[in-house]
Amino acid sequence: MLNRYRFPFLLLGIGIGIILTNTIYIFNPYIEYRDYSKEEIIAEATDLGMVFVKDNIDISSKEEKEQKEEIKFIIEYGDSLEKVSKGLYESGIIDDAEKFHKLTKDKGMDKKLRVGTYKLSPNLDYETIINILTKFVE
Repeated sequence: MLNRYRFPFLLLGIGIGIILTNTIYIFNPYIEYRDYSKEEIIAEATDLGMVFVKDNIDISSKEEKEQKEEIKFIIEYGDSLEKVSKGLYESGIIDDAEKFHKLTKDKGMDKKLRVGTYKLSPNLDYETIINILTKFVE
């Protein structure tokens, strides 16, 4: 019979304890406030990966973007003109492998392709690409 009356008093004691501790913390909170300068806020945000929207907007024109885009293309020893044409087409540097192959063969440059690594952009014309691939590259 004694256990039956202990439970409500136990709950009442816990409730009074919670109310008492909340009252103490309301009148004496332990919160440390700090004023940050604008530079400190920006530095912390940058460390977390945040950026300004206006810094991420790309305002360069389409031509400038195409000029910036360079694709690395490698010609290895023993590569045929057909393999080079297909590689240029698959890399996105040229838009017609057969046309490039025919033009290079007609100019007699098919045997003059040089082994090396080239940085080419997709906006180059076929003549320029042929000239780049037949010049000596270190």
